Amino acid sequence: MGYEALGKVFRNKKVLAITLVSIFILSLILSGWRYSVALKNRESYTIIDFDEAQCYVDAKTLLDMGETFSGIKAGRLTGTEAEHNCAQYILHQFQNAGLSNAHIEEYPVLMFYPKKADISLVPYVFNGPLDIGVPSPLGSEIRFNHITDFVIQGYSGSLHWNNFRDDLEIVNIGDGQDESDYNDIGGKAVLVRGTGDQSGAPANSELFFKAWEHGAKAIILQNLQYGSEHGCLPIFKSSPLPESWPTNNYPDIPFFMVSKDVGDQIAKEMADHKIKIDFDIPITEVYLNVVVGDIKGKTDELIIMGAHHDTTYNAPGAQDNTVGTATISGLAKSLRGYKPKRTIRLCTFGGEEEGLFGSIFYFNAHQDEFKEKCKYMFNFDMDNVYLNRSNVLPIQFSCNSTKRIAEEVSSIVLEENRYDKYNVQFSYSSLLTAGSDQQIFAKNNIPVSCTWGSGCAEYHTYLDGLEYLNPESQGLAARIVGSTALYLANM
Repeated sequence: MGYEALGKVFRNKKVLAITLVSIFILSLILSGWRYSVALKNRESYTIIDFDEAQCYVDAKTLLDMGETFSGIKAGRLTGTEAEHNCAQYILHQFQNAGLSNAHIEEYPVLMFYPKKADISLVPYVFNGPLDIGVPSPLGSEIRFNHITDFVIQGYSGSLHWNNFRDDLEIVNIGDGQDESDYNDIGGKAVLVRGTGDQSGAPANSELFFKAWEHGAKAIILQNLQYGSEHGCLPIFKSSPLPESWPTNNYPDIPFFMVSKDVGDQIAKEMADHKIKIDFDIPITEVYLNVVVGDIKGKTDELIIMGAHHDTTYNAPGAQDNTVGTATISGLAKSLRGYKPKRTIRLCTFGGEEEGLFGSIFYFNAHQDEFKEKCKYMFNFDMDNVYLNRSNVLPIQFSCNSTKRIAEEVSSIVLEENRYDKYNVQFSYSSLLTAGSDQQIFAKNNIPVSCTWGSGCAEYHTYLDGLEYLNPESQGLAARIVGSTALYLANM
């Protein structure tokens, strides 16, 4: 190699070395800038404290208020004494925390109440010498247990059983998608495989109206979708309010879900059994409760944090949504010493499980104020992480700038070693259709967030009890979202 070539190589190496050194120096400068920005951002945030032990006490107290159905401790159905007592307890917590304007607002709503719900299979003899239209003298009734074997669906009708003439033949129509299956259901109980909306099967409200329209006398929905870990127990789902149906005649026929095993048994026995149904489920006007309290700010602009305090009638509702209610109660205590620029309003709503009624009625009653002054709404629905099944805490935002703030807040909170086991997942969503109390705010162009939970296989069943609660996860959720809300309140 000649001198000229060697010089060229040397010059190239020198340029390369200078380039590498320059990149290294630039990376140091950028790292320092990022650290400076991070430090500046860190100093911008106030991370609130949260009493996880008291959160657990609040949750246990609320669970103890639940009604009892069929000997099983269940939930706080909207309009019942249990829901009223829950609202009074939350109000007391708000008052003790020194929240201003702490009060309860009541709103009338039509609500069902399962005064009586009995079903059994009665043996009959068909196509034989004893086919005389009466129960068979051989064999015995197969009885099923309310709450554990079957659960009524919201706004089910009644059927008052008087004698064997009220027993119903059963017809199996699969998943309810084939129109021809509805042709021969008049006067019969319809068994439907509940595979869920994802497969194209009709939703509860569509199935309810369609079966009634074709003359069915009852609907039996078999759970094949929810809670396979527990054998697909029956869960509660609702249908629209009677006053919202496009007819003056509400489908006043029994509508209930059975477990997978019970549905299989009914399908097996239906050839020589009828079903005996005795339902007394009045639908009357009651009052739901919305509990409100303010961390008074220097202005009347609002940052709202809320959760629903009602549960389905058949479930204690530890994860859905006693945890959210207890989180709001805890946030009242965590925030009471702060004096933000904007007012932070804490709310708990009744009537969520049947149609988001509490938040909708409350928003409509104050819509002028909220449309002008509400800058953000944070919702907590099932913000519990059951670590035996999952470590994910999902938080969704309809506003990406607030999502980024929450991510920065989270990075500070997660530096505490005790939270190493959690995976906080932030995502964007319009939250316009996610069925919880932020929905009415989102539909009115107010930015919203919802903190969910994970690992809840007991959803809307009698198993959703205290043993699944993890107050540490509520503390994590409350500190991230509560600190983010406090930051927005001071902007």
